[in-house]
Amino acid sequence: MAVANVDQSPKTRAPIASLYRFHREAVDNVRLPGGAVMRFAEMAHDMARGMRTVASVLAADDQATQDADAPRLLAVDDREALIRVMYLNMDLMASQAGELMEWAYDCHTDKGRAEKAELQGSLARAGDT
Repeated sequence: MAVANVDQSPKTRAPIASLYRFHREAVDNVRLPGGAVMRFAEMAHDMARGMRTVASVLAADDQATQDADAPRLLAVDDREALIRVMYLNMDLMASQAGELMEWAYDCHTDKGRAEKAELQGSLARAGDT
């Protein structure tokens, strides 16, 4: 497996989804546990490769439908099932990414830990009344 050195300086970092921009300052210098990051990276890698394969099959099926003499590669039900699998994979990957970002902020930044402690204190005070 190839090893990649990624420059994470602010000038080369990919943009973060607008939902998490307000966390940007707090997470710029956070170091996350490697296991958590690698589990997500492995899942995202596997899912992306699977979605690429499904997209290739769907594209080949589209191409086959352009040629009147060529048989279809997929039945309509199979095609719909593959499209649903792609959507579910994308939903799962987005959900897992969101959970990882929230966990990273809540548990690995001073600001996130302070907000979490404040919320827990508020809930405890509300329970005492």
